[in-house]
Amino acid sequence: MMMHGSIRRLAVNTGMVGLGLAVGSGAFAAHYTNDTDWGGADLVLQAGDVIAGVHTNIGHFAVATGATATIQPYGPVLSDPVYSNEVVIGYATTNTYGWARIYAVSGTVAGTLSANAAGYPATLGP
Repeated sequence: MMMHGSIRRLAVNTGMVGLGLAVGSGAFAAHYTNDTDWGGADLVLQAGDVIAGVHTNIGHFAVATGATATIQPYGPVLSDPVYSNEVVIGYATTNTYGWARIYAVSGTVAGTLSANAAGYPATLGP
């Protein structure tokens, strides 16, 4: 059942937690890894969903009963191509994630939100 003001997740196949999208049951896990202002909508993580970055203005944040969602691990991410004489010679990498900030009016974690092995390596901590 969709609540008023909720957002429905589209099923996609893509390769410091504080506490607020009601989602349908999809066959693929969702990746919420862009900084997002949810505009007051609810966010309910389902089994296999991944979250990272800053998520603000969430009405109600939840991890569904029995679901395990994870924090996107810290690690290298390929970004823009590096050119030499207009030929791609590689890709720049950045190290990112390993954390999520979730700002919500209310929250319920009836499943598991795991950050196991998601943070900085011991030699690279902030």
